[in-house]
Amino acid sequence: MARPARGLSLRTKWTLVLLAVALLPLLALGPITLKLQRAGLIDAENGLEAAIAGQATRSIAFALSQVSESTSRVGRLITGASAATARDKEGAGNLVHIAEAEVANTENLGFLAIYDREGAIIDEIGRA
Repeated sequence: MARPARGLSLRTKWTLVLLAVALLPLLALGPITLKLQRAGLIDAENGLEAAIAGQATRSIAFALSQVSESTSRVGRLITGASAATARDKEGAGNLVHIAEAEVANTENLGFLAIYDREGAIIDEIGRA
């Protein structure tokens, strides 16, 4: 006499149940977790971009303020040298040397061009 087919064994049923218990939460929560992680990473990246842009802005503003202060000092020195030329040529030359040292010591200033009132170039002071 032939035995009737019993279907799946108890061992196979338990294996399938355990697999279902393990995989169903992963399948259900996986997309939600990925969406939350992606949103968090996007927020972090946007915050980092804003911080980098702010730091770059501060660095550029600081460099421009240094250059502005230096060019103002050089302008006063050159104006004083041109006014002192008639009285004291050596003193005027010393003021020009101080102006050249000022340009050389300013980190973000490669050279400084000096123009007359009509816009014609008079001289350039550059780093040595």
